[in-house]
Amino acid sequence: MKTLQYSQSNADRTLFFKQSHSRGVTMLLVYVDDLIITENDDTLGRLRYLLSIEVAHSSSRIFNSQRKYITDLLAEIGKSACKPTTTPIDPNHKRLAEGGVHVSREMCQRLIGCLLYLTHNRPDISYVVSQFIHQPKETHLYAAHRALHYLRGTPDKRILFKRSGKVNVEMFTNADYAESIADQKSKHLVISHLLVRI
Repeated sequence: MKTLQYSQSNADRTLFFKQSHSRGVTMLLVYVDDLIITENDDTLGRLRYLLSIEVAHSSSRIFNSQRKYITDLLAEIGKSACKPTTTPIDPNHKRLAEGGVHVSREMCQRLIGCLLYLTHNRPDISYVVSQFIHQPKETHLYAAHRALHYLRGTPDKRILFKRSGKVNVEMFTNADYAESIADQKSKHLVISHLLVRI
């Protein structure tokens, strides 16, 4: 990229930019085999799909979704026809956390990794994913499968970004003070996002 006179960003080493008098600023964001190119004009068109994230645009909004990723994940795990649930976790999950037989760590981590990737656009499953990463047991796998059943019933949920011209940082937090029956440790979750003018 440097031979093409692009400069590398110090803040994000995968971002390259070049300024010219004729085209203005051109930016390239590279991630493994995916690439976003943007310029000052609209000749390149709008972003539609990147890293399994579908992007839809309207005049005042941008929507991010991972519907296809969810559909593919359910097919891969054999849950395409599973019965949907209305909540991502069983209300009685604390009782489940104590017991159970250990399961394959690799299998469980692969599933949790897929669910973790979904939390970018589906923060509603963040709690499930954060609870069951270490020392997986049958009960943890059951909870992860419950999240899959929830995703089966809600594949169209998406994140909305409104065009507002403002910059806001919003944070949401939730704490669970030592209610875990499994380890008596406090759990907390913080979700933050930065809204910028788009």
